[in-house]
Amino acid sequence: MFRSFALLTLVSMSRHAQADDSSWQDTPLLTSLWQATSSSDNDAIDRLMDSTELAATSRSADGRGLAWWAYEFQNAYALASIIANGGDPESGDEDEQGKPASDMCASPDCDK
Repeated sequence: MFRSFALLTLVSMSRHAQADDSSWQDTPLLTSLWQATSSSDNDAIDRLMDSTELAATSRSADGRGLAWWAYEFQNAYALASIIANGGDPESGDEDEQGKPASDMCASPDCDK
């Protein structure tokens, strides 16, 4: 019983540590990705994805990144770009609030 509790505690602490990841920071790349995704500027998404391997996986200070914004703005092109560049928009990674990217698409008219 104690081992189960200890294991659950370690898993919980590990998830919390991931949520406070010090590598999460706001950058010009992420600002540009947010702008392109929110305005459905597919050409800009392509240019940004081609500019660096980090585009699909970089995370802003709140732990969100391209996958979160793609779901938030229901931008299928951005989701496809993540997949085409080796990312996984359904990875289960969480932002600082403990929410995966797919949770951004929560309205009844959202087609995940």
